[in-house]
Amino acid sequence: MKDDILYYCNFPTEIGNGEEGSISSKYKLTKVFTIIRHGDRFPIHSIPNHKYLTESCKAQDNVQLKKKLPSFKNYTESMNKQVKLNLRNKGDSFKPFPIFPNDEFCGQAFLTPEGAAQHVEIGKLLNERYIKNHKLLDDQYDNKVYAGNNSLCHQKSNHPCACKPLKEEAIMNLMASGVNQPANSYKHPKLYSVYKHMSNVFDVDASNLPPARQIMDTAMVQACHNEFLPSYKRDCINPVEFRKLVNFVNSHGKTKVNTNFWKVVSYLKMIPLLYEIASNMKEKTIEKFFLYSGHDSTIDPLLTLLGVNTGIWPPYASRIIFEQYEYNERNYFRVLYNGKDVTRKIGFCKGKPLENDKLCSLETLWQFVNFQYLKELKCKSYRAACSIFSFKDNSLFRNFT
Repeated sequence: MKDDILYYCNFPTEIGNGEEGSISSKYKLTKVFTIIRHGDRFPIHSIPNHKYLTESCKAQDNVQLKKKLPSFKNYTESMNKQVKLNLRNKGDSFKPFPIFPNDEFCGQAFLTPEGAAQHVEIGKLLNERYIKNHKLLDDQYDNKVYAGNNSLCHQKSNHPCACKPLKEEAIMNLMASGVNQPANSYKHPKLYSVYKHMSNVFDVDASNLPPARQIMDTAMVQACHNEFLPSYKRDCINPVEFRKLVNFVNSHGKTKVNTNFWKVVSYLKMIPLLYEIASNMKEKTIEKFFLYSGHDSTIDPLLTLLGVNTGIWPPYASRIIFEQYEYNERNYFRVLYNGKDVTRKIGFCKGKPLENDKLCSLETLWQFVNFQYLKELKCKSYRAACSIFSFKDNSLFRNFT
């Protein structure tokens, strides 16, 4: 089950290389903005009558990962020291949770040792490219790193996020749109045989089974850990039927990214973040490295906003990186998705003069987050867009260009 299925796993041993920081030495790297999806984790959904596999979450006991990845061994030793020193702040809202996978068994939505290893390997890569090669940070870097989450409005941004004026129903519809799958997946002609098969396996009516995307999310945990697919009693999901389900999810994703509805949703979700990034590029900030932690529901709409979304579900530990460069007193940027340079494919950079090394000007990004996106939405302001697109009248989305 390789190719499109295990591509989603993004195994830590295969992360290794990327095009980050690979550019002519005439450009000076000034800032880096990284948006990441969490790594491999236990499912947040469930399938009726299916019991999660019992998987150890003790990173320090994972001999296999330590052998394959020396950096992971160093990571577990370092984290164990921090646990013993108990350096966490009293007001830390995450204090009830372990600072790294260290429980006997993985619970619902817990990051696995493999998930931690994915981030360690990405960190190792970025350290080599940005610190060792480009000298972006020195030894005294604590105040030069900013870490945030994927909330709709960001504290550092001056963009009018319009969270308060939005009606509660509009907010819920906006955020729920990231689910991407209809609740009645079992009725879809392409999934009829899949749901009939799973209905027999789990001894439940097809209507009681979760949407296709949720089933894939649950099953991929076992596929990525080289375990049998979800089962009940002595039967498990047939690999052939599972492939049909994965193909449907990816096909649905490819169709979705070309719909006006999804484009509008993506704009409204991600413009505040993109505005924040552009603002920090223009300003003289102490911070040089910005890290935003998110989910697939962060990566997916941001790729759509940039015009580079293929519709394939973002793998575990996916990353979108904005690199800012300076040359001849002018500022440029480029964007990489999972190590691949996608700058020349970005919608608002197309048709604009690019540097010889395919860099897009910062001014182009600034124009987009302040003016161009409003023209495309046919609105005078972000607040107005949030008020207009209540998601009740689909005709509003037909005029989106």
